Amino acid sequence: MSLVKKSSDLDLEELNSQIKNNISSPIVNSEPVIKKPVSEEIRRTDSSETEESTQKTKSRYSDTVNLNLPVGKRNEIKEFFNTYHLSMTQGILFAINYLKEDVKSGKVEISKLGVERK
Repeated sequence: MSLVKKSSDLDLEELNSQIKNNISSPIVNSEPVIKKPVSEEIRRTDSSETEESTQKTKSRYSDTVNLNLPVGKRNEIKEFFNTYHLSMTQGILFAINYLKEDVKSGKVEISKLGVERK
């Protein structure tokens, strides 16, 4: 006895009932379901903590400046400050403060043309 009926063995009512059953039954995906690691789920639920840490970072560095530099100038500045173990931010802040002091003391003049020593 065969487990599978041949289409010739099926009558029209059985065929219709099988079609209805196949259409109404849910489609089962044969691919395995992969669960995400628990750490990802925790990260999603702790979004309030992430937002707080982002706000702390923003408050510490609340002012940002975008500079347009000639090609290669950024790397040149970065290498210069790295030789003195400074970040670019630290180096730029030191340089600006130094220049401000020199301007106040009258050692240097600043104009659109550049910086001139007196």
